[in-house]
Amino acid sequence: MDGSADSTKKEDSEAPANIYEDNSFGIASDPLTQFALVFSALIHDVDHLGVSNAQLVKEQSRLARIYANKSVAEQNSVNVAWVRQAGSQAWLQSLCSSLLQ
Repeated sequence: MDGSADSTKKEDSEAPANIYEDNSFGIASDPLTQFALVFSALIHDVDHLGVSNAQLVKEQSRLARIYANKSVAEQNSVNVAWVRQAGSQAWLQSLCSSLLQ
């Protein structure tokens, strides 16, 4: 044996310094991105009306007009959730201060 197989085997078995960082595309160290992911998961389908965007547009609903017939349910979910969460200024101040640290 020439020893090259042993060195390759050793390199393959070495774990990266931070396996979460290596596999998360930087998300593990970015608090704003983490917040966006958690927030979007929590608000998904908030205030959903039970019909598709296409149906809301077809019916010319109030929401379809407000959001110019584009991603109606999604935009409404973000708006409703943000307004409800932002109603608590203490929550918003805490979030901002933690993101800016």
